[in-house]
Amino acid sequence: SHTPAKFVYSVSVETLFNAIMTPFDQSFKNFKDITKVERRVMKKLFWAYDPMVSCPHISEKWAQDLREKLVDTISKALKPMNDYIETLQDFKELIAIDINEYANEAQKKFFPTNGEALNMTDLCALARKHALDSEQIFYQLPSSVNLGLVMIDCKSVKNMLAAKHKAVSSKLFQLLEAKTRQFSESVIEDFRQLYDVIVVSPGTIEK
Repeated sequence: SHTPAKFVYSVSVETLFNAIMTPFDQSFKNFKDITKVERRVMKKLFWAYDPMVSCPHISEKWAQDLREKLVDTISKALKPMNDYIETLQDFKELIAIDINEYANEAQKKFFPTNGEALNMTDLCALARKHALDSEQIFYQLPSSVNLGLVMIDCKSVKNMLAAKHKAVSSKLFQLLEAKTRQFSESVIEDFRQLYDVIVVSPGTIEK
């Protein structure tokens, strides 16, 4: 079974969140067990113990309140990342296309083997649509998006989507070319056989 296509960030929202919160939490640990400067400077004095700088603890209410406020602020600042990636979900079907299977399905649809008429016009229209969609994506999707706290680089996604449309279009045009050539050769052969019959001089009036 195929893994469903999806868009992900090269750096996840959780990673960015932790990159901000970890230093905050670590700062309280770093201030712990800091010896007072007097002990460092007055080395000739006898010290019964190492005097430590009084430092706040993360469990204190003001620290917890500050942490909760920071968590809320960061969460709100990173939320647009989730909102933006949702806007790309419409392209998941495009990403999931297997180009060879897509071309095979197009061949069955537009060139049936049950005697129905060939539909080259609609196949050409489908190929042209993918070509136009490729250009539209390339020129209309932004190369970057400013989400406030982060800047999203969209160039690789834009290029990938445009290239996928172009690859599908090229495959369909190849199919159209092959079928057009095949149809032309078939028509020429039919005319050749008809010509071979016509050029034969009849032996009698009845013929």
